[in-house]
Amino acid sequence: MDRITIIDSSGHVEIPEDIRSRHGLEPGTPVQIEERGEEVIISHTSAEKLESISDLAGILSAGDPVDTLLKERALDKIREDEKFRLR
Repeated sequence: MDRITIIDSSGHVEIPEDIRSRHGLEPGTPVQIEERGEEVIISHTSAEKLESISDLAGILSAGDPVDTLLKERALDKIREDEKFRLR
């Protein structure tokens, strides 16, 4: 089912509640954003996949150590949240 929504001034897009509910998309759920030609695809992903993408990105740039630490802590929180959701 197609839906139309608006991107707000900060770049956020609201996913309708029934779609979020059906796909288990809660606040803090990691999603992957992919471009396919003129389409933008948002897919539910796992913390493990997000972590492997982050690891690869770290290879490409030295990065700021504080930024790296904050990203690692965010990934840890996502992993912990997933553990509690599975119980």
